[in-house]
Amino acid sequence: MINKIVVLLILMLLGMAKVNAQNWDTISLKDWNKGAYNDIVFATANHGFIIGDSNLFIATMDAGRTWIERTPIDDFTNPNRKRNKDFKQMLFLNDTLGFMRSSYELFQSKDAGKSWKSILNGTGGVLQMNIFNNTLSVFSDEAFGTLLTSVYSVEHDTFTYVGGGFFPIYSLEKVIRLNDSIKIVGKDSGKLFIYHHPNRELSKVYDPSVDGLVNLKVLDLFFINEDTGFASFNYILLKKTTDGGKTWFTDSTFNNSSVISTSKVFSWANDNLYLSSVNFQGTNFIHKFNRDLSIWEDEATFINKTGGFGHSNFAGIAGNGEGLFSVFEGDILGYKTKWNLIKSLKHNTKAKFKVYPNPSNGKLYILQLKSTANRQFKIYNVQGKLTKVVDLDEGQTELKFDRNGIYFLRLEKDGITIGHQKVIIQSL
Repeated sequence: MINKIVVLLILMLLGMAKVNAQNWDTISLKDWNKGAYNDIVFATANHGFIIGDSNLFIATMDAGRTWIERTPIDDFTNPNRKRNKDFKQMLFLNDTLGFMRSSYELFQSKDAGKSWKSILNGTGGVLQMNIFNNTLSVFSDEAFGTLLTSVYSVEHDTFTYVGGGFFPIYSLEKVIRLNDSIKIVGKDSGKLFIYHHPNRELSKVYDPSVDGLVNLKVLDLFFINEDTGFASFNYILLKKTTDGGKTWFTDSTFNNSSVISTSKVFSWANDNLYLSSVNFQGTNFIHKFNRDLSIWEDEATFINKTGGFGHSNFAGIAGNGEGLFSVFEGDILGYKTKWNLIKSLKHNTKAKFKVYPNPSNGKLYILQLKSTANRQFKIYNVQGKLTKVVDLDEGQTELKFDRNGIYFLRLEKDGITIGHQKVIIQSL
């Protein structure tokens, strides 16, 4: 028995080491910060989106290699939409059919996110969307805990009201539909409720007071099937259920050290469950749930080297088959891909630096770089392979190449990408 335990522990450590060996890369999104980053989603392997507050809508059409800011909805900034300026959540039922919500309005796309139209704008707004068993449910809070639930029919392209009720909690924060049940979270209470539609019964299934805790808030809920689900809190606590939400227990496999979090978001990406979180010091953590061993493993840790917060990030993690993408605290886009190079961001490359001549015979001069302290160039070939790293000395103004080809220069400061440039070397 002891030998089996030792072997299992060794396998666990090897698995964790393998995951940690796969590094994430980062690039700055600071030119785009308008508020919170609320969601990151891929509709297809190529089409991905980052949405957030103040109309923030960033899109990629080439699997994440380039990202540009777009205006997805005509007249979205109309003053009549006073409460609808923030995009909160995006979901896709298939490669083309998607839904995006603000707090008070629901939008639909039938072309993989290229265009959107408003389809719902009620007084109760759109509290949450949830897909389970290929069915989209939309929840509205009509104030003071009055919940309305509607289900989308792909066949008829309509929503059908399926139930609702009044709940003895001030307002609703997170909702998940599992067949005939809805899991409900009371805002800022940390309490979990389960509601059964057929008999309209509401039961409280978890109260933080049983763990001696008060003033908790449930940050996110996620179920990987009808039985197994997780709840995250703004504390070093992760709750798990294996009976469809009837009972909850503390998941002791979660490495909870220093994760008193401002955000803790579950994401299903590339057929795996991830949990991304950030603590008050600005350290970002990514954990991956190992379904075979039923444990949480450390995937990556990112420390905000700027020494301060950027805007709050609740986007979670998105996968497109080629890689994983996340938005870290401090307005940083993190990614781990097969090609491992983002070629361009709309604002990032502008006026960061210039090189000349381009094309060049092997010697490049650097312009408009105010300081070279703590900066380095990473040089990639057209296949995205890192070929050279140049740590810049103070006052250095030139780079040398010894082979013809097309290269991408990436300028970093303290490990964060702050600029890109494509160069051509010829006539060597």
